[in-house]
Amino acid sequence: MFKIQSNRTSDQIEVNGNTNKEGETLFTLRTREDGELELLVDGKGLNEKHKDDFLFSATGVAMQGTGIATNGKYIRIVNKPGWKNNSKGNPERLEKPDSAIFAYASGFHGKFADITEGHSIAVDIKIIPKRSTVEIDGVGLRVADDTGGGIKIYHIDNFLGPGKAVVKAWLKGGVNGTNRHVKFLGADK
Repeated sequence: MFKIQSNRTSDQIEVNGNTNKEGETLFTLRTREDGELELLVDGKGLNEKHKDDFLFSATGVAMQGTGIATNGKYIRIVNKPGWKNNSKGNPERLEKPDSAIFAYASGFHGKFADITEGHSIAVDIKIIPKRSTVEIDGVGLRVADDTGGGIKIYHIDNFLGPGKAVVKAWLKGGVNGTNRHVKFLGADK
């Protein structure tokens, strides 16, 4: 069961109420006021509603692992039930959002250690052992604090912080998708 409401008294919302076999429904919001539309949803394991794309999209917690909600709380995903891909074959949104489980966190956590902006990277541990220090040309010293499903062979993700703005900036930046020399400086014992 879901409920759609607006905090603007002049808004009109029409909801069919029924879902199709994919669990989707259609609603119409009619408004004459300026503002931003936010779809707030429940997430299993959380005690308040959050933005749908923050929890379930490829630019949100589902892909990043941890995010900071608008209320300042850290939220991490406990499991990843699989992706629905866009027309280019890239992950866009969790395929089964109702199967996702979330938890509150005290900060950003990687697979091997807490992760820090401008310090931590995600690696394939068959290439770079966990907690190893490397120097990446044009990027600097980084520590292998994390891994991920999309991190294969020589692919490295540089953690620049949470949120869509960081993801968009990184995608448009001059380093993303480039080949860089990586010097292995040693593994943490």
